[in-house]
Amino acid sequence: ATRLSVPLGTEGSQLSLTSAEATRLSVPLGTEGSQLSLTCEYSEGTVLYFNWFKRSNSTTQSYTNVGYILSESCEPFDPAPPFKPNATLYNYTCPSASTQTMVVRIVTSGNHGEIWRCSAILSANYTTITSNSVTISVQVPVTNVALSPSTDVTTLNVSQQATFECTVPRSLPSATIVWYKNSSGVISALIPSNSYSYSSNPDRTVMTTNRYTLSPSKTDSGVGMYCIASSGGASTTSRQTMLNVQFPPDSPPRIESFSADGSFFAIRDTQQTLTCSVTGGNPLATLKWNNCYGGTIDSPSSLSGTVSLRIAFVASSSEQPCTCTSSHILAGTLNMALNIKIFYPPTTPKYDVGSSSSIQPGTIKVVKGNNTDIRCLSTSYPAPNTWSWTRPTGTTEGQTLSLKNIQTSDQGAYLCVVKNTMVTSRSETVIRSTNSSIYVDVLYKSSVDRFGIVGNMSSSDITVNENVTSTLACFVDSNPGSTITLLKDGVSINMTENSRQLESSIRNGCTDAGVYTCSIANQHNKDGASMRNINYYVKCTPRPAPSISIDYNVTIAQQVNTALSFTALAYPPVEQVLWQKCNTSGFFPVSKGKETFSLHGFGKSIAKCNMTLLDVQQNDYGQYKLTITGSDSQVWSALFYLNAEDKRSSPGDEVFSDRPDPPSELTVIYESVTESSANITWKSGFDRGMQQTFHLRYRLDGTNDWTVQQLPDQSRMAKQDMHFLSQVSAAIQSTALSCFLQMLREIRHM
Repeated sequence: ATRLSVPLGTEGSQLSLTSAEATRLSVPLGTEGSQLSLTCEYSEGTVLYFNWFKRSNSTTQSYTNVGYILSESCEPFDPAPPFKPNATLYNYTCPSASTQTMVVRIVTSGNHGEIWRCSAILSANYTTITSNSVTISVQVPVTNVALSPSTDVTTLNVSQQATFECTVPRSLPSATIVWYKNSSGVISALIPSNSYSYSSNPDRTVMTTNRYTLSPSKTDSGVGMYCIASSGGASTTSRQTMLNVQFPPDSPPRIESFSADGSFFAIRDTQQTLTCSVTGGNPLATLKWNNCYGGTIDSPSSLSGTVSLRIAFVASSSEQPCTCTSSHILAGTLNMALNIKIFYPPTTPKYDVGSSSSIQPGTIKVVKGNNTDIRCLSTSYPAPNTWSWTRPTGTTEGQTLSLKNIQTSDQGAYLCVVKNTMVTSRSETVIRSTNSSIYVDVLYKSSVDRFGIVGNMSSSDITVNENVTSTLACFVDSNPGSTITLLKDGVSINMTENSRQLESSIRNGCTDAGVYTCSIANQHNKDGASMRNINYYVKCTPRPAPSISIDYNVTIAQQVNTALSFTALAYPPVEQVLWQKCNTSGFFPVSKGKETFSLHGFGKSIAKCNMTLLDVQQNDYGQYKLTITGSDSQVWSALFYLNAEDKRSSPGDEVFSDRPDPPSELTVIYESVTESSANITWKSGFDRGMQQTFHLRYRLDGTNDWTVQQLPDQSRMAKQDMHFLSQVSAAIQSTALSCFLQMLREIRHM
């Protein structure tokens, strides 16, 4: 008989199984990736060659030739297939003429279940002796095991079942899977799970899956979960997934030192801290402070499974809750709140008075002789428990201060002191006091205290010098301040309101003289304003009175009456008035005319001077001078010109039709002559109503060089200053000015 040995091979080795039977094929068992040897033996005679053939599995009826190997030469019967084995897949050896070995070079899972046979062809008669059939068994060890979930950390909710899977993608035979826990290095096997499932792979291996259902507890959090798989050989361990078992906190949030919602008492504007904590839970709860005056929140801290969150805030003026909120994926949102009650010290006292008084900030105004009650007002939390008054005469307890028959001596500052006591939730006792000063202002009507000029406040008659600055001052005794009006001759010139003093500076001029009045009043002057007058005199030398028109050039016909008038201003009053007429020899008192002189106005400072000429004749025309003498021989002079009215009416007279009459009465004013200058005057001729120009020429005596000036006519009597050159004046010092001057008078129309 011919038998095929049943081999069990490992990688790199050959396995032959022989027996006492004549022909036998060994029964093989191989491992994937190793070599597998099949040995065919024939022990009854001489073998010409061995024939090797196989079929893929038991369901396949036909065999496939693998090779024909000659016994003696150990060569293929023919070098071509199917006589020669595929060298890629197989190798063969001939240990003896009766034994051959066919080697599967690399065993794969595809070889599993193959059925092999061999035949010995005898040399004597070509008899074929076929061996037994053997089936190859291939072991595919577990090289990979996949754990699901595939994450490094698996998050579960406590007591909520979760399923884990370990899958061996391929093995032969099917794998055995065992589950384990790793708790900080302590390994413990879990109750075996019989929840297996299998599926065949195309390569004849088996995919094995085992499911494990876990009901996690709190203690499972942080434990590693894994499995170990084996398939008849060495085992393979899966990766671990860390269990993150979520569970709610042990209790709601808690604010330090408080077991439940309530009130927290704090002093306003003080720094406060509150700490909220939650114990237990995975993950730890998230804490948040709400409201709480927008305080500063520290970073959360955790210790031994307790999370804490601290807030620092300044307790402001209004009450509001401080709420700690914990949020957890399983427990939801939970709150604990404290209602912050704000203690604050007494506010700065304010005051309430009777209807007869009025209040201004910091001041209570009362009318002299009245009664009043002053009540101190202040708020605090808790309410004030002590009230006291400090006044000029001592201390009074109580909230209300009564003043009777008020006099100016009651005027002054009064201090109200308020206290309260605050006991906080931190067991602090604080006593705070606040005070404010109220001024009792006694009101009364106004009166003039002093009125005059600075430096002389005692006299009602004041005399000052011209062009000197004086300051009028009026000082008032009143409360409240008064409306002070300064009047001159009954006309207001300055005013101030709500004041006790008015000053007004004057650059003294002649017109500033008069009666000045200081008139004052406030709301308590029920019987009218209080007044005081002073007589104010300004020393002035004689001069024309202001705002009075004076005609210095009077044109009049003959045989009519006329008057020359002048109004002077002077203080002390004018003492003497002199009218004079100019002739060729100078000014002489007027022999013809009626003179009048009168004093008027404040301090008799206005002097009215008139000279009346009756039945004017030719010799009355000319220049007149008025001389006014005041005190201390102070003199003022004014020149008047009495001109004849033109009576010519012959338009055909060509001599006079186009030019004015010549000027006359050229006069040197000898009083004005100096070494370098002199004043001259002349009388203009009739100009026929047209503007005329004077041509003035003068020269040094004994010379031929004339100096010429052209002068417009500005009045009926012209006057001109002549200024000599300095080098000329030295030559004429001993010579009368009239010896140097000659007048050339030429008049032409403009």
